[in-house]
Amino acid sequence: MPSVFITDFDHRKALAAARNLAKHGVTVIGGSDDPSAIGRFSKYCSRFVRYPSPRTRPDDYYAFLRGFLEEHAVDVLMPMDDETVLIAAAHRDELSRLTAVPVPPLDIVRRARDKAQTISWARRAGVRAPETWMPASPTEADALARSLPFPVLIKPRESSGSRGIVRVDGPSELGAKYRQVHVKYPHPMIQEFIPYTEGKYHVQLLMDAGSRVVAQFTHQVIREWPIRGGVGTFWISTSHPDSEAQTIRLLEAMGWGPGVVMSEFVVDARTGQAVLMEINPRFWGTLQSSISAGVEFPHLLFELAMGRPVGPVTQYQHGVACQWLLPGDILHFLFNPHRWHADPPYFPRRGDSRAFAILSRDDPMPAFGLFLTVAYHLFDIGKWKHVFRKL
Repeated sequence: MPSVFITDFDHRKALAAARNLAKHGVTVIGGSDDPSAIGRFSKYCSRFVRYPSPRTRPDDYYAFLRGFLEEHAVDVLMPMDDETVLIAAAHRDELSRLTAVPVPPLDIVRRARDKAQTISWARRAGVRAPETWMPASPTEADALARSLPFPVLIKPRESSGSRGIVRVDGPSELGAKYRQVHVKYPHPMIQEFIPYTEGKYHVQLLMDAGSRVVAQFTHQVIREWPIRGGVGTFWISTSHPDSEAQTIRLLEAMGWGPGVVMSEFVVDARTGQAVLMEINPRFWGTLQSSISAGVEFPHLLFELAMGRPVGPVTQYQHGVACQWLLPGDILHFLFNPHRWHADPPYFPRRGDSRAFAILSRDDPMPAFGLFLTVAYHLFDIGKWKHVFRKL
């Protein structure tokens, strides 16, 4: 049987990929630095391995990965998160002698990870993006305070979700808030605030080595955690031609491929036009949404990596709702003062059809594993700060 090694098995996107690939007859080996990773409880995981943290011990992680692939025949390596994608790209040539590695070259991954570079490439490609300033120091940021069109956002050049993003409403706040972000995320950028009223649009693509679209999917984010901006907890499949066309134009200009990538757009309430927020050069936490609507990115990426003809897959079911209930939408419910008036409601009603990111009648054990994960990290202050804080 064909096989895949999926990293970051503590993420719900890795669980979604494992379920999807196993249903296509692929043997799934999962790995994580977290022994309580929810993916290891899935019936679709044939083997789980624990490895050193790719975030804090990248050299040890790579040594483990190379050794594991030398000892075990695996057809495809599928890194799922920022650090594992970056390490796979950095060692792409060596790893490709052992297995298929469907990630772009290192310079292209770095180009996409760096939000400042992304904005620069967007402008060259004619993609709408917020006005952006890139001070070289806190002193330069102070000097900008007199000329910026407040409100503005201070954003890390590399981060995920809303982590590190701080809103500044006036010049007197800029210096202190810039320094606050700068301590943890050196040399952040300052960006125009784009007001929007409808949910964010996520455009998800799989492109081949020639930057051609192999698969495409879009959903609208209905709810997020944290409430005022973060990772999605409820999404509905849709299309948004403006965001989709701009995403493809940008990624073609950047030379993206082979691999998956997601863009985030908002519709500017002042102009009605879609504006780029960022791109993420990896699988996304909302992966189950696309799979449920009919675009099976993990399987398509596996087939592409194996050299088989794939796609283009651009047709899918619109209006498919998907929810990250535990703990994402539950946290949104607990902290939302208008929780009883939410539309769509947090909890399914009779006849309400929706998919779930973790919950599954077919594969129930990862949901129970989630409670073990909470217990395992109960006294891990850093983990809980990561869940509840943006900095």
